[in-house]
Amino acid sequence: MSINHNRIKVSDLEKNQPDKILTTNQNGELEFSNINNIKTDNYNDLDYTLEGKALDARQGKVLKDSIDNLNSTKQNNLTEANVGAFENTISTVTTITDADKVPLLVGSLRRMISWLSFKNLLDTIYQPKLISGTNIKTVDGKSLLGSGNVVIPDMDTTSDQTVSGVKTFLNGKLGFRNVSNSITSYFKNTNTASRTYLWPDKDGTVAMISDIAGSMPAPYLQNVSPNFLPVTQRANIVINGSFFTPLMTVTMSAGTLNGWTFVSSNQIILDITTGTTTAFYSLTLNNGTSATYTAFLHVNSGTVFKPTASDYTDVASIDVSEGDFIKLNTYRSSIWDSNNHATWNKEFDYTKNHELQFSFIQSPLGPGDVSVSFSLINAVTSAVILNGTNSSGASYYKINQTGQQLNVTPTISDWPNKIVQFRWFDGVLSVYINGVLQFNTTISFTSNYKIIFYAKRCNFKNIRYIEY
Repeated sequence: MSINHNRIKVSDLEKNQPDKILTTNQNGELEFSNINNIKTDNYNDLDYTLEGKALDARQGKVLKDSIDNLNSTKQNNLTEANVGAFENTISTVTTITDADKVPLLVGSLRRMISWLSFKNLLDTIYQPKLISGTNIKTVDGKSLLGSGNVVIPDMDTTSDQTVSGVKTFLNGKLGFRNVSNSITSYFKNTNTASRTYLWPDKDGTVAMISDIAGSMPAPYLQNVSPNFLPVTQRANIVINGSFFTPLMTVTMSAGTLNGWTFVSSNQIILDITTGTTTAFYSLTLNNGTSATYTAFLHVNSGTVFKPTASDYTDVASIDVSEGDFIKLNTYRSSIWDSNNHATWNKEFDYTKNHELQFSFIQSPLGPGDVSVSFSLINAVTSAVILNGTNSSGASYYKINQTGQQLNVTPTISDWPNKIVQFRWFDGVLSVYINGVLQFNTTISFTSNYKIIFYAKRCNFKNIRYIEY
């Protein structure tokens, strides 16, 4: 090529025009051309594999839109909703190579969550300082932090252990091994309602009632308080005695037994409501062996009077401090000795239907017979109307009136559970024991009367006068 063809005119360089580029024309001569007129060899797709082609701007726009759509799927907050939405946009694969696992994980997280949110997530998981009870849990109120070993108690140990609170054993039974560890005995719960079981308040071997039914002594009733109640009244009755058990049955002949409480083998408490009529209630206790106590409670519709210590006159050698319980002070060798006495100063009104009642019990100062007596006397003249006494230690009790002796035959051992009643109803004086008529007397009162108690070898208790 001629060198003259490539020379540039100085005059062209001095024009100082913008957007010019040095090119060769069709003759091979150098000249300045407008840069906007330069032709490029471009290609409008992303599937070309040879060099030398420029990417068309239109295809660049498609590429930009794809990148923008990808960025729009990235979330600043990692939630179940946006994780699920992202999960539905990607395809699944059947295998992942070891080399792809970390990039795939990191790339997937980057597509789901921004770096700032991802960092905040890591900061939440990572704790620069562990604080007991704040970002680390405690065990039974004690921290897991620190040195040493957490010891879990061995429930098979033979050392003593204290267990508090209610412990529930599933499958309905609790097992105990014997000393030689050869057999297991079980306590099995077949209850259909909640129950509370009490251990007997004594040491020694305790057998279940079902194992010894019929061989345990019958429940013994020693005393009842109170043993007298008005009609239609709810009250608690304290029963003292022996051989009571938590599982024994308790029934009354009348009234309503609302429930009962086992206090100990020597005491139970009845919650009862009395009926609407005068009656003597009997009580049946069964601990495997049954015992019935008649007249354990007297329910009455009348007005009740009980003596106090100040209601007695002519008191000699007996204790009247408890009022309705007269006690022997001095033992008398002769049952005919009447030096121990007291007169209840209450006048019994013959113009009204009424009842006088009392019981007597062996005194610890006296021998094994009743040896007790009383007299009904005229309130004005003090003349004896009727006497009652035992017959020289005999097994019956005599109610004497002029020219007539009437015997009441319960044995001496029965008398502590007997209530003697003198009823004056409609002009007839009758003798009852525990509400059962023994006989009618021929006595006819024309004035009020009183009673004198002679405590020779026995005590009087539950003394009452009732007007109807």
